[in-house]
Amino acid sequence: MMIKTKYIIFILVMVFRLHAQSDVVLHEKQNCYLIGQQIQFLHDKDQKLDFATVSSPQYSSKFTQSTAKIPNLGMGDTTYWLRFTIDNQSEQHKKWILEIKFFRFKKIILYHEKNGQIHKQYSGYFHLSQREIVHFYHALHLTGSQKTTYYLQVENTGPFFFPVVLWEKDEFTKNQTNEYMLSFFYLGIILALVWYNLFLFVILKDVCYLYYVTYIVSISLLTMCTRGFIFSFFTDVPGNIVYSSSLISGCLTIISLSSFSINFLNIPKENITHTIISTLRILGFLSIPLSFVHHHFVIFVILILGILNIITILVASFHSLTSGYKPARYFLYAWSALLVLVIQIICQRLGIISNYLTNFGFLSGIIFQFAIVWDAVFLSVSLADRVNTIAKEKENAQQETLQLKNTLNQQLEKQVKIRTHELYDANTTLKKEIEQHKKTEQALKKATQIKSDFLATMSHEIRTPMNAILGIAQLMNNTSLDDKQQNYVNLLNYSSQHLLSLINDVLDLSKLESGKFELSLKTFSTEKFLQETVRIFDIKMAEKNLNFICNVSPEFPKYLIGDSVRIKQVLINLISNAIKFTECGSITLSVETVSVNNDTAHIKFSVEDTGIGISQDKIENLFNSFVQINLSSTKEEQGTGLGLTISQKIIHFMHGKIRVESFENKGSTFHFTIPLKIDKTAPHEEQKVPQQLPRKKALSILLVEDCKTNRLVAIEFLKHLGHKDIDIVENGEEAIQKTVTKKYDLIFIDFHMPVMDGLEASKIIHERGNRPIIILLTADVFTETENLIQIDDKLLKPLRLPGLQKVLDKWIPTINNA
Repeated sequence: MMIKTKYIIFILVMVFRLHAQSDVVLHEKQNCYLIGQQIQFLHDKDQKLDFATVSSPQYSSKFTQSTAKIPNLGMGDTTYWLRFTIDNQSEQHKKWILEIKFFRFKKIILYHEKNGQIHKQYSGYFHLSQREIVHFYHALHLTGSQKTTYYLQVENTGPFFFPVVLWEKDEFTKNQTNEYMLSFFYLGIILALVWYNLFLFVILKDVCYLYYVTYIVSISLLTMCTRGFIFSFFTDVPGNIVYSSSLISGCLTIISLSSFSINFLNIPKENITHTIISTLRILGFLSIPLSFVHHHFVIFVILILGILNIITILVASFHSLTSGYKPARYFLYAWSALLVLVIQIICQRLGIISNYLTNFGFLSGIIFQFAIVWDAVFLSVSLADRVNTIAKEKENAQQETLQLKNTLNQQLEKQVKIRTHELYDANTTLKKEIEQHKKTEQALKKATQIKSDFLATMSHEIRTPMNAILGIAQLMNNTSLDDKQQNYVNLLNYSSQHLLSLINDVLDLSKLESGKFELSLKTFSTEKFLQETVRIFDIKMAEKNLNFICNVSPEFPKYLIGDSVRIKQVLINLISNAIKFTECGSITLSVETVSVNNDTAHIKFSVEDTGIGISQDKIENLFNSFVQINLSSTKEEQGTGLGLTISQKIIHFMHGKIRVESFENKGSTFHFTIPLKIDKTAPHEEQKVPQQLPRKKALSILLVEDCKTNRLVAIEFLKHLGHKDIDIVENGEEAIQKTVTKKYDLIFIDFHMPVMDGLEASKIIHERGNRPIIILLTADVFTETENLIQIDDKLLKPLRLPGLQKVLDKWIPTINNA
């Protein structure tokens, strides 16, 4: 029992001595020491302590002895004081190098007291121009057979990791040479891979190579920063910017790694791994501006993002590999090794494990750079394998396409044969249908021509007796009649006018439907136009004791360009209907300008009455041909039912619109809007036409007319106007003979005549030269005569005395000046 107790006491004493021995004892045969277990540390939380305070006897007991070969004091924004003693048992003076192989400390000051004086050496990443040495090491001059105590004041924002190595000068130089040679070899491999893949990017135009180059450059910069090489080259740059460069390169590594992986593995957007990697990439972007202000936080973020990124990429690579994407296997090799390295570094920084390979720094650099080269090489191999895979897939696709093409060609040939037969049958059927359609079209053309010929014939045949009836009625009006005879003549005039109006409606409708309807666009005075329109209804309004109101907006243009005759025809139809179906009250004609665009005005006409109105169920049929809505009205109010149909077609022909608002027993309002050009060049006041035109007392006139009654009416009209020298022939051939023997001032020639019609005879007379004025008399409203050079003017049958006088007044000045 006593023996066991002695052994236990001996072991405790030895352990106590081992821990109590805190000095670094230098031996002759040893040229490198890892002095982590000989370091004592003091936490300066408030960062207010100075060397005089911490080196005083009362603070000696406040230092804590380190037990780890590589002390790890965690992370934070604070200051630590480190103390260690070196015992140089040799009698010789020696020069040793103290190296701190963690290159991320903000500020390091080495203190020691010698001969009553305090000596300081500065290092760290603060402004390099203020440092005494360029790197993170300090030169120590050790006196022989003497102990020297050193203090390190370390200030940082981030991890406090202390791999402190004491080197004999020659050994330090040898170690530095090896590290630089390794680094240059590493950079040479990296540069070769960068240039090679840049070349492939230029050749192949594959953006994946560009992402790879960006990633390799970023992680190489990160390596140079973390190993301290960057501090050796930027001696005139503020240290905090240099320090932030390592954080920025870390963020760029995360960003480029994410972009490269998504592109290489072709991860679909709807895949969860795509979402995770994209999110990590965005967080990498957001961390860049924080690298200048929150170093501690950004370090933590980069570590977490790096691990999550690599793990997610490994999962995506494994999924791609199991899905048959072979290049993903090299991705697994590359990222597996890098993941192990990153986890080892993080655990080491957090003090979870102690990596004995970092004891002397050289092996640590080899492992880190070897891992980066491993990663870069395998990623480059994966890109090459990707190209080969794509080439094989392309070749297979081409073969499959060729096979598919041959199959499709065979199927297509069969389909073409079938389709050719079907097209032949369809073509045969189509030819039959085309022939049938041509026959139908010819039949329709023939029917249309028959209709036109019929209407032209009917127009001529009906207007010929109408000419006699109206002409004789007008001649009778110019004789002395008693009241009873005057009433008969008035009734004859009214019935004839009504019949003529019905004929004109039918002819207008036929012209509109056959496409032969034309507008005569002329400048007209709107004031005169409205006065003439309103004056037509004076007698009818007085007979029914109705009020007529005409409202014209102030901005209504004074001169417009349009077919005033057709516009007046529409207004007459609408106002006539309003008077017809209104027993008491008023009729209102309103005119206003709706809008003006450049030189085109949209004019709105409205005719409102207080008549019997129209029920809503009958309005939809109001504009149909031959439809009369109010069949219960008196016989006086009946008509053909064509007035509204013709009005609607005329308005549509003018590119306008017409509509109606009506309520039974309250009245109706018809609106139509049409676009008309504004004539800004017309005179503000119309030139007054002289009431007495220069007139030749007796014109020499040739009347060519085959109808005896029409000749009688025409002769009487001309004699009534003072023209007695009148010769009469019955056809065009006789007219030609007459013009040979006698010179006439004016020829009235009928259109349709036996032997030779009026147009042919006029052409022959015209070709002789020095011809008289030729005026065509016609009852055919379908034949176009406007552009015939042999015709000077025309008169539409039935003849009316005012119309005849107007034509003569028009041409008398020309005849007088001839």
